[in-house]
Amino acid sequence: MAGKKKGGAKTKKAVKKSPVKNARRSQATSAASKASAKKSSVKLAKKSPVRNTQKGQTTDGRAKGAGATAGTQKSGSVGGQLSSSGAVTSRNSGVHVNDLAELGPEGRVDPSAWIHPRATVIGNVVLGPDCSLWPSSVLRADLGYITLGKAVNIQDGSVIHCDSGGRVEIGDYTLVGHRAMLHGCTVGRGALIGIGCVVLDGAEIGDGAMITAGCMIRGGMKIPARSMVVQKGGELKIYPNKARTQLTLAGSLEYVELARRWKAGEFHPLTESQEKELIHRAGIILKEMFSE
Repeated sequence: MAGKKKGGAKTKKAVKKSPVKNARRSQATSAASKASAKKSSVKLAKKSPVRNTQKGQTTDGRAKGAGATAGTQKSGSVGGQLSSSGAVTSRNSGVHVNDLAELGPEGRVDPSAWIHPRATVIGNVVLGPDCSLWPSSVLRADLGYITLGKAVNIQDGSVIHCDSGGRVEIGDYTLVGHRAMLHGCTVGRGALIGIGCVVLDGAEIGDGAMITAGCMIRGGMKIPARSMVVQKGGELKIYPNKARTQLTLAGSLEYVELARRWKAGEFHPLTESQEKELIHRAGIILKEMFSE
């Protein structure tokens, strides 16, 4: 019986010590977890600096907005021009000028032209009077030259480029539709380049020609003046197009008016009488352009 009591006492004593050891282990584990969490927090803070909007700096000392596009559009500001140095020339213009979006030594922008804040202009680009560049359009002439005449509009997502020493020339009142691609080519006056068209190096599009949506104009092709090009099953068909040229010109004039409204912050459709006036003006331009 005494042995049993002694053994029982030992067992009882061991039971008393066990919670203390467990508590100590628990405290040690908790302290290690807190230390590990603290290190992770410091490391995360170093990698992901939090912006301090009041001081205009991040916690790692970088200036607020460093490396971001400059000239971010301000409230109520919808248009502007670029100078030859890439600076915004009109107050509160909202034109985005990043490190690459600047004119080359031979580039210039007419004061009446309008560049959407999300359009990109790089290099030796010349924009004539009343030209307009729309969202996501890219004109890159870092190696060559791009020249747009009067009242040319380059619509959303279109890209114009040329190889080293090459040129792209687009005549007055020409309309370039959405997501078109023009590379090293020449486009005449009053022409229409339809949505998604591709016009390659050395191609020449005549005055008043209409290239319908999705056409591929291969390098060196010559499209006659006032003709309409349609692509059917990979083959191009060319038809006379004299009747539609006036509508193309009216479309170009409408974009001139639309750009003016963007500058003024006015967004509403043309009235029926205004549309008729544009068609009338287009008829006058047509007679001046094609004296027959």
